[in-house]
This record gives sequence, structure tokens and C-alpha cells, in this order.
Amino acid sequence: MSARNTVQESIRLGHSESGWTLRGSSATAPSNWTRNGGLGRPNLERREYNEASVAIEPPSSDDECTEGEWNEEFELSSEEEDDEWKEAEDKPPATRFILEQEPTKNFIEKYARCRDCDGPVEMHVKTICLASSLVICCKDEVCGFVDHSEAPAPATIGVSTDERGRSTDYALNALYVLGFVANGDGCTEATRILGLLGLPNDTTMQSRSFTIIEDRMSPIIQSLSRNILLENLKEEVKRTYALLPDKDDNDYQLWVNSLGPNATVVLARGKHPEISVSFDMGWQQRSSGKKYASPTGHAFFVGGLCRLALLFVLKSKICNACATYKKKHGENAVLDDDHRCTINHEGTSASMEAQSALEMVITLFDEFHVVVKVICLDDDAGTRALLKWSNADHMLNNNTTVVPQVPKTKGKNKGQLHNRIDNGRLPGHIPEPEFVVDPNHQKKVLTKNLRAMLAMTVDKRQTLSLNDVLRIGKSFGYMIRGLKHLQEDQYVSAATAVLEHHFDNHDHCGAWCPRKRQSFEQRTASDRYYRSKI
Repeated sequence: MSARNTVQESIRLGHSESGWTLRGSSATAPSNWTRNGGLGRPNLERREYNEASVAIEPPSSDDECTEGEWNEEFELSSEEEDDEWKEAEDKPPATRFILEQEPTKNFIEKYARCRDCDGPVEMHVKTICLASSLVICCKDEVCGFVDHSEAPAPATIGVSTDERGRSTDYALNALYVLGFVANGDGCTEATRILGLLGLPNDTTMQSRSFTIIEDRMSPIIQSLSRNILLENLKEEVKRTYALLPDKDDNDYQLWVNSLGPNATVVLARGKHPEISVSFDMGWQQRSSGKKYASPTGHAFFVGGLCRLALLFVLKSKICNACATYKKKHGENAVLDDDHRCTINHEGTSASMEAQSALEMVITLFDEFHVVVKVICLDDDAGTRALLKWSNADHMLNNNTTVVPQVPKTKGKNKGQLHNRIDNGRLPGHIPEPEFVVDPNHQKKVLTKNLRAMLAMTVDKRQTLSLNDVLRIGKSFGYMIRGLKHLQEDQYVSAATAVLEHHFDNHDHCGAWCPRKRQSFEQRTASDRYYRSKI
């Protein structure tokens, strides 16, 4: 062990009366070890901070390290000190802190006196959910003096008009619930924190308070989310117009003025901006194999240029309020009309994805006058089929009487044309989008099939190993991202490089291959990452 490590270890583990010898501990140092040496929040004035802070004592002459070693380990340079002070000055002061109730009560009653009779007083804590205030009462019943401290900071989500305080009236309660909602947690986790910290109303938080506050905040959060998504959509359209030579700011302002219920412009269909989006859906309950049983899911459109969310859809097959009501009043019981039921999907959980994509395409066109020209998604045939016109609309829009033909994908007649199954649900007045495949999903599908070969017997596995799977998948990812720089007639040659590169043949590799740029001597010097065809 080096001299420096020896000193550090002796400092941490050295024996003392308190059991530990921490840095800066001395006879005059405070017994506790907290921020600023137990002296509370340090002053923001540098000189006062240096005087109040506990100094770090250098090692004695007997310690096995030099002064230079000590300074290098424990002292800050002038630049680091300036950075620390800048960070401390920029940090806003704390607005709340936690006190132990009984010591605080005893401390206040020890020094406080009644304003009217100068007699002793007693303190009470008035708590609504988490928000607390103090009440001072004179102990002399004849005097009867009572005074209330200033109420906790109010919330901005709508304060009740009556005199009775409610949990949603105070910012602390709203922020506490909002923190758990933002982290994806609920009333159970919020209750556990209150119980572990000994804070008030831990039981009512789970049974009542959390749901009430969440219901009050939900419309505001949703309204704010819609405003943010609209700003993202405007940014995507603005960037799209910037790439078109025949569009300018006037066209963008014309489209903006056509939005909303108070629109001053009616935009013609041919003037709708055309954007490209990425689409995917997630479910709250994980799938197992091909089983999709999640009762809820969420889908997003993400702008191809701004890389921001443009629109979202939430799908749910359950409603806790309805389920609870029916459990008490029977299966045929129905809640009142004011209830916001969350059930908006019937069918399998797997069908949520296609339905969500269809709804968002329709919403963008009908409400925001935007055409989805290109959608980047995974290999979901159901979504592609649903985002097509029906056969009748297809024939009407193309002025033909011929039913659209598609090739068969299975069976002995694979490739032969036949009438397309009429699964399209896209309204005829909305243009059909084009589809491109997500490269990450393509790579995932390839590696999934290769990994399936690893589970086969040795004779069927053809010497395939896990390293082969990882390297082929990596080469495929590089290759597929380089296709955008090639012509379509070059795709087959570029795809051949994935397998040939694995066997150290780089005739088909693109610019992504560093091995191709090496000389013959450099290649022959090492071939450890490549397989031999022989």
C-alpha cells in the first residue's frame, strides 16, 4: 500500500473515543459530521464561510506522506474553489425543512409568552395532508389568546373558495404528489415515504389524498402537455418548410393561422404541410413471447426533423372507478355522466398499436391540417394494413374499377397476385402515408433469429457462436445506416458486405469498414476478429 493510501486508511479507521477519526476532527470540532461541520448552511460570503468552516488539519510529521502529497489529495486549487463558490452562489436557498415535532414544541413554549397576559403558551400543529402551520394558545383559560401562523404556500391549481382548507389548496401537497407521478409511482410509494419519515397523514395519503390531488392536477397537466405538443408540431412544420424551395415564412404563418377554433384562415387541402414521423407504442405490462395482455398502452408520433413528440394516444381497457362502482352496485351499474371513464379500446392489446397510429394520422389531418407523408415504424403488418384506404376508396380515388392487387406471402403460390384483403380504415380524403422500417428494429429481428440458432443442436448450429451473432448484428447496423447514401441498385451489394465482412472479405464494404482502408500488411498482421470460410 502506498504512503498516501496508508494515511487515508489510518484517518478513516484510527481509534478515538468517539469510535472514528474523521477528517478535521479535533477537540474543538463539533461531534457530528454534517454539511459545513454541523454549523448549518454556510454563509455565501467567502470570507465568513472560510472562518466558519471546519479546517482540514494536515497530517503530523509522523505520517508517511509529504506536504505536497497532502495538498494534492485534500486541498482545492484556486480554479476549483472559484467553481465551488460559483455553484454555491447560483444555488437557490431551500424553502422547506423538516423538524422534530416534540423538540420544536418544547423549544417554542420555553421562550414564547402570551401577547395579552404575558403568561405561558402552548403550541399546536395544524396539518392538512402534508402542509402544516402553527397555532399558539395561551394556557390561561381566562385570557383565551389564540394566534395562527401564516398559512403554507398556496397552490396554483385552483384554491377552494370556502373557508375550509383542502389538501389541493397548498403547494407542498401538490408538489409531493407531482413528484411521484413524474417518477411513475403512485399512492402506495407515497404512503411508504411518509410512514418511514414519520410524517403526518400517511394512511389517508393512500386511501384518499393522493387520488384527490392527482385528479385535480390531471386536467392541468394534460392541458400543458397539449400546448407543448402543439409547439413541437409548429417547430416540425417550420423545419419542413425550411427545406422546401417553394415555401417561405408566409406559408408557415398561413398554416399557423388556420389552427384552432378561432382560425382566421381556411387552408386548402393542397396547402397542407407534409411531414415525416417515427411511431411506436409501449405497454405498461410486459409481454411474454407473443402474448400481449397489458390493459393499457401509450403511443407517440415523433417528428423526423425536430426529434420531439408531436402527438400521443393513451389506450386503456380498464377503468378503476367503474370497476370499483360495479363491484359495489352490480355489473349493470353505471356511474354518472361527470365521470371521466378511461376505457377507450375494445379488442386485444396487440391491436392498440394499429388503432393508435390510425387515430393520430386522422387527428393531424383533421385538426392540425398536417399530412403524414412518411412513417418510420417496425415490421407491423397490422399497422400498415389499417393505414390504407378501403378497397372502395382506393378505386374511387384512383378512378378505377380494379380491386387493388397484392402478392401472396405464403404457400406454394407465393408471389402470385390476388385481391387485397379489405382491412384499410384510413378515410378517403386523407392521403395514404409511405412506410419505412426502423433500422434498429431490423437489427433486432436479425439478431433474434441468429440467437434462436444458438439453441439448436451442434450439427444444425453450423459452428455459430454468440460472438458471431454480436458482430454480424453490429455490421448489419452500420450497413443499413449507410444505405441512405447509395442508389437502390447498390443495395444488394451493400447487404452482401455484412456476411463477407465477417469472413474478412471487404470488397463490398462501405465507408463504415475500417478494415477496408488498411494495407495488405496491416490486414495480415491480425485477423483475430474474423472467421475463416474454410
